[in-house]
Amino acid sequence: MSSRTAPLGGTPTVAGSQDPHQRTMVRPRIVMVALVLACVPVLVNVGARIGNAPEHGWLGSGSAGEIGNDFAVFYTAGALILDRSPELLYDMDQFQAAYAEATGKDPAAFGTMFGNPPAFAIAMAPLSLLPWEAAWIAWTVVGLAALALALKALGLNGVLPIWGIVLLSPLGYLAVTSGQSSFAWLLVVALVFFMLDRGSVTGAGLVAGLLIVKPPLLVGLGLWWVLDRRMRPALAAAGLSASAVVLGLSLIHI
Repeated sequence: MSSRTAPLGGTPTVAGSQDPHQRTMVRPRIVMVALVLACVPVLVNVGARIGNAPEHGWLGSGSAGEIGNDFAVFYTAGALILDRSPELLYDMDQFQAAYAEATGKDPAAFGTMFGNPPAFAIAMAPLSLLPWEAAWIAWTVVGLAALALALKALGLNGVLPIWGIVLLSPLGYLAVTSGQSSFAWLLVVALVFFMLDRGSVTGAGLVAGLLIVKPPLLVGLGLWWVLDRRMRPALAAAGLSASAVVLGLSLIHI
């Protein structure tokens, strides 16, 4: 026969069973420990970058890896647009030569090639007016702001803590140090759902059309709308993206 114990004025519990209050306290601690462990590789890399900075500089920190490799490709593409040489975007040899000239990086070390649609190169042109290092800093600030706005648009509570957790995660840290465009596309997708939630269907489609520079995301949204018979956002997205495609193809004379 199992014994029962009851705190004064409390609810009896079966001996050996776990108090539900204790379970609710344990789960957040487990999550916190998991988050801390996930951040360890990032913190190690940050420490290595700080230690190597005096010798290699912040944008090329030896064993910690160079900063901005992905953005350097975007920057070079924008520079080719400004130089009125868009036909070189997909010429590997010419693009790598332009990459080395624009950023001072070794293209052979990263297998450098521009793989985005021409519209993306056009969007990057204004940043290419700045020196390479200043452009990377500006791009990073824009990306961090885009992440915060995306989290806000998704209606998440505690935006600042979540923002910090994302940046300390390996994927978030890589997005920042490599200069990826992930946070910008997250913002676009978040705005699409934000506008849909508020009944702005056509506006959501037009915003989704910006994803023509990231076609897999646009195709996914388009298929969802077509299968769900939501033709207004699908047509709006198709119209804007088709215009961008025509502009890009005419620009590089294809």
